[in-house]
Amino acid sequence: LAFGVRHSDYQFIGPSRTNMENLRKAAAGRERPLKASTNVMLIFGDSDAAAEARLAELIARRDDTALDNLCASFERDNRGSYKSRTDYLRQPDVFGFGNGVPIAGTPETVARRLAGLAVETGLDAIQLTFVDFVADLEIFGRDALPVLRRILDGEGVEMSREPALAGSAGAAHDPRDDQLLPPRRLRG
Repeated sequence: LAFGVRHSDYQFIGPSRTNMENLRKAAAGRERPLKASTNVMLIFGDSDAAAEARLAELIARRDDTALDNLCASFERDNRGSYKSRTDYLRQPDVFGFGNGVPIAGTPETVARRLAGLAVETGLDAIQLTFVDFVADLEIFGRDALPVLRRILDGEGVEMSREPALAGSAGAAHDPRDDQLLPPRRLRG
């Protein structure tokens, strides 16, 4: 967190109000606000039960040896964040690193849960990951995104109408570089 406060515009955090409050406190006094983002893995199904079954299969097939090795490397580094990272990776419903908290369900269920996450935590951005990128991104855009926009509009939460390219949230952005769009705030 200290590195992010000194050197970043965005900090990835676990999706909780407590983490947001800690980030805001740590970043108090900065010239520019330190914005927060989290990763979320969206897992779609024709029913909530089908999506939960898909998630259960991913968890059952996870590579425990790889996760153990990753935890061991964090513990060797002994950075301030290693304990929270290794605790997270050892949770029974985690099936990878960097993919984020899983949200499983129909597109409507996923949209409701994403909206709840945005409103409850006050995150500035949510980075989405998908199991089957092309197919799941299509489902998200066609079926979940319109519901998500409607819910957030009803909550008074502004959501960007422009896509941000991969890497733009954490990248040093030069306004002359038209390959990256500046990240947009979820909350006003």
